[in-house]
Amino acid sequence: MNNIQVGDIVKINEDLVNSGFAGDGYNNDMRFEVLSIDEKYERDYRTEVIARLIGSHAYGIDVFSLGMLELVK
Repeated sequence: MNNIQVGDIVKINEDLVNSGFAGDGYNNDMRFEVLSIDEKYERDYRTEVIARLIGSHAYGIDVFSLGMLELVK
């Protein structure tokens, strides 16, 4: 599974955004800071990740599955 850690900057996989699977309101330019990763079980693509949209202070907290995210290079 990917090496995403708390504090990393991530984005939603571009294919998921383009296909609409990520949901309405997401685009390829959005970046998120990882706030928390559910470590109760072994990591897999379903592991829950809580992330905050960069540039949003009051709103923009989302829960994603780990398999939806990739590190920003």
